[in-house]
Amino acid sequence: MIADYFLGMPRDALIPDLLRDPAPDFGDLTADLGIDPSRVFLAITAGTPPETYQVLEGDFDAARIDAAVRSDPIWSDLLSTAEHRGVTYYAWGGDLEMDLTRVTNVRPLGRGGRLALDTGFLYWVPWTAGMEGLIDAGAGAVPTLADDPRLARAARALAASGVYSAILTDRPLVEGAAMSGLVLGIGGGRDEAGAFWVVVAVHAGAAAAEEAAASFRSVLTEGVSAVTHEPWSERVTGFDIEVEDDMLVGVVRSAGREGDWLQAYYGREMLLVAAQG
Repeated sequence: MIADYFLGMPRDALIPDLLRDPAPDFGDLTADLGIDPSRVFLAITAGTPPETYQVLEGDFDAARIDAAVRSDPIWSDLLSTAEHRGVTYYAWGGDLEMDLTRVTNVRPLGRGGRLALDTGFLYWVPWTAGMEGLIDAGAGAVPTLADDPRLARAARALAASGVYSAILTDRPLVEGAAMSGLVLGIGGGRDEAGAFWVVVAVHAGAAAAEEAAASFRSVLTEGVSAVTHEPWSERVTGFDIEVEDDMLVGVVRSAGREGDWLQAYYGREMLLVAAQG
């Protein structure tokens, strides 16, 4: 039943490795770490491999997690516990250390990791400093990306547009390029009319946002996808672009299935470069 749910999600839904890797046998996740994937409500992945952060929000059973990690036949002999700011976390092996003799569906890289449960949030990282950083963030002891008003504003705009998955970045898509866009957000959604995607870009000023909106519109109407070599006018059925002060918000209707937004992001399409200014 859980496998059917996950496999039935849109193909462009961004599922954290911790939930995706055990598929389709999600029972391994419960057996090894005590996590019931059906009780996960929201998830965020951040960082750059191998130093990636995974945070899940949900209804977790601390006793079940503790029992599972202590009885795991593959990893329990390396299990240790530590505490940071009053939050206990589990650790297996050294930071970022891999042991290919211990590869499992939950740990396909043979990396033990760090696991903590912090008042409804589950943290999963491969190194100790990363775990302590998440605990510090949860305690409000250090600034986080959520404290950046531009990132927060872009995230709110994406959520208001009804996307189910999104990517946020404050870096240029083209390395070293000058841009007026300070934050770019892009996400995918679906409603009764079909698949759509949303592009949000917060710029240095209103004039820069208007200029980026004009470029974004031009690529959609006259440009060609660098990935598929098709005109964007054939890949979309329509679009709506608005500028709210210094923020561009574009809603693009896909002509086919979902996923164009993700392909555009990883392909560094000119469409998104234009949105960044």
